[in-house]
Amino acid sequence: MIRFSIILALLACLSGCADNKTNFIFDPGTKLYEEKLTSFTVKPDSAFKTVKMTAKQLTGRNFVGDKTPLLIIGNCYLFGMPEKHQLKLNGYFVHGMTGNAKYFQTDIKLKWGQKSLPSNVKDEDSIRTFVEFVTKGTTQQ
Repeated sequence: MIRFSIILALLACLSGCADNKTNFIFDPGTKLYEEKLTSFTVKPDSAFKTVKMTAKQLTGRNFVGDKTPLLIIGNCYLFGMPEKHQLKLNGYFVHGMTGNAKYFQTDIKLKWGQKSLPSNVKDEDSIRTFVEFVTKGTTQQ
């Protein structure tokens, strides 16, 4: 019960509101995305190099995907494979301040333009790890 309450509290904190400062998901080409980019020390081209290196280390293969991030979620760039009407939060995440990279495979699906995580997310432990990484750039092991 306590773990569920913590997850709900985290999601409530991360939910997008009318106030731009509380947006959690930033789409390329928007003013908020550009503002978020300027706050990062790691730029998209460096993040892509990190993704290529991380993919090679984890899988032994080259990363197959666009060198432009799909979006920014929290404080991370997301590099992955887009779908036509939605986006699964699967892919390589590179923290915009620390440069740390991690691969996440989740069941979280977003519609393009969505500004917050859906309220019906499952798998508490992986979501907690995911949220911790995209906000802080590190995870508890």
